[in-house]
Parts: sequence; C-alpha cells; structure tokens
Amino acid sequence: MQQQLVYGSADQIAGRSVGGWGVLHASAPLTPDIQRRLLALTSVSMPAVLPQFPSAGQLAARTVRFRVDPGPDASAACRSIEAGTDHTGRPGNVVSHCALIAPVAEARPVDWYFSPGWVSPYGPRQIADAVPPAELPVPGGWDDTARWLRDDPSRIARIRWIVDAACALLGEGGIGRILLISPSAQEAARWASLVSWLLDPEAAGRMRIRIGEDARSAVEQLATPPVLVSVTDPLDPSTIRGLPQLDVAWQLDAAVANASGKWELPGGGSVPVTEFSGLVTDLVYADPVVARAVFAKRDELVARHLSAGHPASAAPQLLLLQAAWLSTPGAQELARVDPIRHLLDALTDEQRGWDEIVALASETGGDVDVYAMPPEPVDPWHVDEEPAGVEAAVIAAARLGAEGVDIETMLASGRFVEIIEHQPEHQRQALREIAAALDLPDIHREES
Repeated sequence: MQQQLVYGSADQIAGRSVGGWGVLHASAPLTPDIQRRLLALTSVSMPAVLPQFPSAGQLAARTVRFRVDPGPDASAACRSIEAGTDHTGRPGNVVSHCALIAPVAEARPVDWYFSPGWVSPYGPRQIADAVPPAELPVPGGWDDTARWLRDDPSRIARIRWIVDAACALLGEGGIGRILLISPSAQEAARWASLVSWLLDPEAAGRMRIRIGEDARSAVEQLATPPVLVSVTDPLDPSTIRGLPQLDVAWQLDAAVANASGKWELPGGGSVPVTEFSGLVTDLVYADPVVARAVFAKRDELVARHLSAGHPASAAPQLLLLQAAWLSTPGAQELARVDPIRHLLDALTDEQRGWDEIVALASETGGDVDVYAMPPEPVDPWHVDEEPAGVEAAVIAAARLGAEGVDIETMLASGRFVEIIEHQPEHQRQALREIAAALDLPDIHREES
C-alpha cells in the first residue's frame, strides 16, 4: 500500500480529543519519517476564489497547489485545494493529500499532478469521508504532455524559448531556479512536465516542484534550488532579486532571436538560442513509441557520461537528447547531415568516440572533409517551368519532407492552416501550396 495522508481541519483527529488542524486519514504503515516529509509540503492557507455555494464547474476550477520534494528512493508529493468551511463554519479550510511517489518510467514527479486519484473534498461532510485510494493511478506522462502541446499551435510556437530559458537557468552556471508565470496551475504543470522530460530521471528527480504558489509562499519556495516555482501573477521584482520571471504567454519572435543569437525576455534580460531546442518540437510530434525510445536512449547516454566520472549537471542533457534523437530508429530520418555536424562540433572528444556517435559521423562522410561543397551546388527541387496546383504541392511536400517536416501529422491535427503561420518563414509558402492543392480554407483572407 502506498504511504499517504490527508491533512486539514476537522472535528475528529485521530489520537486527539478535540478537533482542529491535523492528519485526517493516513495509510498504514506510515512511518514517522515519511509523515514528517509529507506534512512539510502541506498548506493551511491558500487564496480563496470560490463563492459560498459553488457549482460543480467552479469546484473543478478551484485553486490547486502541488508540491514535490526529491528523496533518496522516492519523491514526496502533495496536492492542496481550497476546501470551503471547516467543522466550526470558519471559511478558508485547505485539504492537503500527500503521498510518497516511487519512480516509474511512465511519468516524471510533476506528472503526478494529473493523477486522477487525489481526493478533492469540499465542506466538512466530504472532508470526513476523504479517504485516499490504496494506490494513486499513474498519470500519462510524456504522451499526455505532448498531446496537450499539439492541441494548440501557440504552445508549439513557445516551446523553443521556454526550453532555452529553462536550460539556461538550470544548466551549468545557471542559478538553478525557474519562476513561471502561468494563467493556471494546470498549464504550469504541463510546462513543468516538458522541462522535466528534457532531463534524465535522476536529474528530474532532484528538482523541487512548486505549482500554484501565491506571492508570499513563492518567495519562500525559491530559496532552495534546483526548483521550479509557478504563480499566476507576476511577483514584485524587489523580492526576487533579479530572477527573471518567465511568462508562458509570451510569444517571442524566433526570427529575431535566431538573428541575434538570444531571446530577449520582455521582463528584462536574455537567454541564448541553442542549436538543439528545435528538436523538442520534433519530439512533441513524434510517434509516442519513438519518443519514449529516444528518452530511454538519452538516459543511457547520460548514465554513460556520468559513469566516466563527470559531475551530474543539467548542461549536457539537451545535447545528449539530440544524440539520442539522431541515433534512435524511427526518429529523424531525413535532413540529418547538418544536425549531425552541429552535434559533433558540440560533443567532447570522449563522446565522439562512442559507437553511436561514430556511426552518426560516418553518415557525413567519415574522414572526408564534410564541409567541402561543389562550387555551384545543384538544387534538387529546380524545375524549368514554374509549377502550379498539385505539381507544386507535391514538390513542396518533398522539399519539406527532406527538411524533416512531418506533413502527415500536421494534416492529421485538423489545424493545418493555423499551424502554417507558426512555422519558419522559409517553409510557409511551401505549406501554402499544399493547403491550396487540398482546397483548405483561404489562408490569405486575413492578410487581404
């Protein structure tokens, strides 16, 4: 049985003759050490947003706070919710359901935010009956997070800068703290999941997660890195001493960032543009089985890196994720040469000697000068006459496929036209040729 407890204010507390704040329900056996770890994550005060008589919809959208602390063998997780009045009629009760979470391949610690097993009582009668299940159901993990990202093209457009900012803050030389501004705890948890999956399980398990904090509690939780903290409203800059606040609603211009080599953050400061953050979008659109295989390969490469005596650091994680992406069957099959060259340039001499990397290097010509180019490169897409209609669409699809663009997945999303405007500028006209051939809605209507 999973070790869990439910904490709040009620009229009956086990082992006490009077009511008040305390452990309302606990699994057996719950060791004193585990109980202390779980209780440290509970909350007794949260912003109240519900009316006196909330509807079912309002209850579903109530304030949620989710905290995760790492541990030697398992993470401690706690979900706290606004719970209405207590047994005395006093408003502002908070119920916290906490559990010890053993590592599982399917999910990172923050993904447990989405487990359907957390108790969600409201009012003293429901609180008295809020007994946790024997085991919390395992959440969907990467598959669900990738699906959530694909559901909205504007999220896809934000992936690169959020990934680059997270890596800059967590990586070698970073400050080990990420402060996210998000419209809801649920959205913050999804972005935190994305960041967590960029790290191998051991590194992800070392990061403290704080979702849905308020202005006061956020400052307290930022004190101990590595940590990711989310709030719904910006904090007073003077209280966070220059820490950048990353608002997930920002839409930063990738073309401007690529030209300057850095993302200029609207709140001040900048982070470098990396060569490899674009692959995360590819992973989001990849077949789930392939994506999981890439993560497993990345974890293997990270373990090999650490076993060679290198210190644990977030810095090589994205680089080795790129190596895993290129060396996993079924992942990137087209337009591989340039990404492989960039990867080889960034790896250490030791890493370039790994069998997988040697095999990748052979694709660029081995010992041949891979940078030698003919004086007048041949354009494989050149045609003597300007193509039109279906012919133009076929040529466009072939050109984009060679660049690694998954046209089939984009069409299957049902949002092909919307997605076009979020793609790199040099790809948009080719995508428009395909849309026109398929008689999709007029993509120039808004422009005219």
